Amino acid sequence: MTAPNRGALVRPGEYKAVLTAKGQSSETPVTLLPNPLIEGLTESDWVAQNNILQRISADISDVHGAINNMRRVRQQLNAQAETYKDVKDADTLVKEAKQISKSLEEWESNVLETRSTGGQDLINYAGKLNIEFFSLYRYIDAADPRVTAGATERLADLEQQWATEKAKLSPIKASIANYNALVRSKQVDAVQFPTNQ
Repeated sequence: MTAPNRGALVRPGEYKAVLTAKGQSSETPVTLLPNPLIEGLTESDWVAQNNILQRISADISDVHGAINNMRRVRQQLNAQAETYKDVKDADTLVKEAKQISKSLEEWESNVLETRSTGGQDLINYAGKLNIEFFSLYRYIDAADPRVTAGATERLADLEQQWATEKAKLSPIKASIANYNALVRSKQVDAVQFPTNQ
């Protein structure tokens, strides 16, 4: 998962178009004019739009980075639960690993619609926080760069929701620290031979 997979729309100005093929390049200057139907635009409008789009992109990267990290942790916990399931006196490890994994799965489902598997699922399941950020990004990334007060307020709301969800990871991370201490206290080997060997 990453931030928006394309950059923002290009703002009016002077650009250079370069075509490269078979080791040769050709370039030409390009002047991109503002939409003539939108009047009264200023440079500060374009700067404000760019700033808020960068902010949303950073938020999306933060959300997806946290999800990816927690998925890796959950994968480790699930693997350890499987590894320790036949180890004598390791039932508490298995139980704790499964419980933390379940907590991480529940946390993720508050941030990301985990049931979606294809494009039509957007109809079946409401978008979660990450989709709300993407939707706001697409709304603001328009030919008219003036950012509305409503869009700014919506971003503040989404960032507050993300801060709340992110804070929910603290007790889970504490549980992981406790789990690691429990693993050390049990003095179990990290690699276990199957019991039938």
